[in-house]
Amino acid sequence: MNQIETRWIILIICMLLPAGLAVATLWIQWRNWRTRSWQQTTGRIDSSRVSSREVRSRRVRMSGSSPNTEFITGEDIRTGNFAHVAYSFAVASTTYRSNRICLMGEPDGTVPAILKRYPKGKIVTVLYNPENPNECILERDEPGKIREAWLGTAILAAYILGGFVAITEGVDWLGTVLVDPSRAPAVVFLTVFALFVVMLSRVFTKQTRAMKRWPTTEGRIVRSEIATTVQHHRRANRARGNYDVTMYVPRIVYAYQVGSHTFESDNVGWSTSSNKRSTAEKQVARNPLHARVRVFYDPDDPAQATLSPSMGMIPLVLWFFAAAMAVAAIAVGWLIP
Repeated sequence: MNQIETRWIILIICMLLPAGLAVATLWIQWRNWRTRSWQQTTGRIDSSRVSSREVRSRRVRMSGSSPNTEFITGEDIRTGNFAHVAYSFAVASTTYRSNRICLMGEPDGTVPAILKRYPKGKIVTVLYNPENPNECILERDEPGKIREAWLGTAILAAYILGGFVAITEGVDWLGTVLVDPSRAPAVVFLTVFALFVVMLSRVFTKQTRAMKRWPTTEGRIVRSEIATTVQHHRRANRARGNYDVTMYVPRIVYAYQVGSHTFESDNVGWSTSSNKRSTAEKQVARNPLHARVRVFYDPDDPAQATLSPSMGMIPLVLWFFAAAMAVAAIAVGWLIP
């Protein structure tokens, strides 16, 4: 009974992601529907440039197994490049200003493409809410984009449900062929984990090959310091107590120019946060402020760049782990008496 309940709990947790995407898409669709009653007027692009800023996001992961499961809430920090397009327009005798292009997050296209579409001084059509002209956009979200969002949500839900059925049915089937049926969940877990690591290694390998072919330009370190975040650990077993851990994050940001645009990035290759300040200090020391660096950038999207196109030993290590998990699955299922 407990195993069945655990399966359904895992499924419900996994389905929270497509459910959240569905709610977000429905919200965007409703807001897009509201713009049908908005009016149009003529505006002018006052500013069109690259805006680089720090973006913080939270992520939650689980560690351990019941009853000692921990829910770990961490914070990711990254430097992102965005198209900052500011425009002004007049309604009656009042001038309004905005920098929102569309309702659904960032508009289509790379940063340079968006800036090319809206150069400074261009006369544009502005859609605005007649009841509150501060609500305004330059582009309506295309119905095709919303349909794609719904399709993506449906595909994700189907993958989760298909994976859930395959894994649970696989566990039941393995129970009939193994000497010890109680080992079936462990065999399935090890097999799925090995396949996931193989896929991850292939992604890293493909990405590395592409980055090594990127063109290069000269850049300069504009920020080299250590930031701190707090990692919250919440335990399912409240008797063990909750606790926080201070994480030290090396913030190494460099600026580089491609064409007429200046971008910033913090992708230096392999870099990670740690609960030890000395680890972050070593990474910062290798990239001093104002140092000149060689920047590899994506020619199709110059906002994406790195200082090290090589993943080092990571793909090889991932292949090793995948092989080890596969051997462990065979051993647990058939070799260990």
